[in-house]
Amino acid sequence: MEADPAEKEAQSCCDFKSLVAVFKALSDENRQKMLLALEEDGEMSVGQLVERFGLSQPTMSHHLGVLKNAGLVNDRREGQYVYYSLNRNWLSECCGDYLSHFGPEED
Repeated sequence: MEADPAEKEAQSCCDFKSLVAVFKALSDENRQKMLLALEEDGEMSVGQLVERFGLSQPTMSHHLGVLKNAGLVNDRREGQYVYYSLNRNWLSECCGDYLSHFGPEED
């Protein structure tokens, strides 16, 4: 018996729950700008991001937490500092997988 199409969707590399988290994270302009900064400049500390965007440390930490929970950024701790980098693979996989459903129809 062949799997239901909805089950096939759920088995894709990025499930709907993950997609919701990604798109919610991307719905905020500040978070979009943070991802672009990480893409352009590479790994940055929370302090560097605070300085660049002029947001408070708690606000920046909130935004970074949303991005991390969505899988869009990776973090690493070095002493008392936390550094963030863009998770290109997840962003490409998740968004690419989703957008592939809307490509041109094949003849």
